[in-house]
Amino acid sequence: MSFEIRELADLIELTILLSIYKKGLYSKEALETKVEKYLQKSFDITASDLGEALHDMKARGLIEKVDEKYRLTDLGLRIGEEWKDLLTERRPTFEITVGMLEGIAGSLLLILTTFLLGMARTLSFITIFLGIISLSITNVSSTIVGGKTEDIEDALSLKNLIQYSVNNVPDKKERKRSQQYISSLFNVLRSEISQHTTFKALIAGGATLMAGLAPLVPFMLLPNSMGLIFAFIIIGFLISILVYFRSTVMKIHWTTILRETILVIALVIIVSLVVSVYAPIL
Repeated sequence: MSFEIRELADLIELTILLSIYKKGLYSKEALETKVEKYLQKSFDITASDLGEALHDMKARGLIEKVDEKYRLTDLGLRIGEEWKDLLTERRPTFEITVGMLEGIAGSLLLILTTFLLGMARTLSFITIFLGIISLSITNVSSTIVGGKTEDIEDALSLKNLIQYSVNNVPDKKERKRSQQYISSLFNVLRSEISQHTTFKALIAGGATLMAGLAPLVPFMLLPNSMGLIFAFIIIGFLISILVYFRSTVMKIHWTTILRETILVIALVIIVSLVVSVYAPIL
């Protein structure tokens, strides 16, 4: 069983997978309406187009027919989820990772700076709080601008690859219809990517804020040594969550991820402390 996009029927199959989120029975007419609605009625599919797509999906085990109605199989639902993740960039994996890493590194740096320089607690609390808020806002704005640009660029690259595939359709009329369908589909996907990017940006900012403030609260409210100990315990807990998350997503042993994460955080802290010490001299 393979899933390759070479003609219009394959594109319709892809749209069916993208438009259905749960198992349910759909008539042929309901599926046609669902596809056209997903494309925002920018492309009219024929009964023969849909029939060919459904026939191919049934042969691939993506859909099954029950009493003149259709429903996605478990394989179809799983493949659909993979296509949704690929085409709409909806998983906030990068944003969670970067948000937590920046929050952990930022809070650790502020704690060490405050502790080593012996800054007054009141002044430190205001400075640290504003610093984490600023870091979180910066993370949100950079994700919206940079993340959206990158996600849409990736989608356009995929669009070009799909267009290249359908260029091999021998019938000129069908080839033109397929190209029009691709344009309609990716116009919808561009809008979805923008929505997901905004959502992911908020997640990135929230992750930074949570990872940054969690160790700082006990550090600022508890007595010196106790506050420092609790802050480091929380930082260790946050690092373990980050390592587990990355290890699960990347399918790499957690010890490798732990070494990499500690190295990155240590590098950020050392460089920042060196710069803060020698910058005034220079």
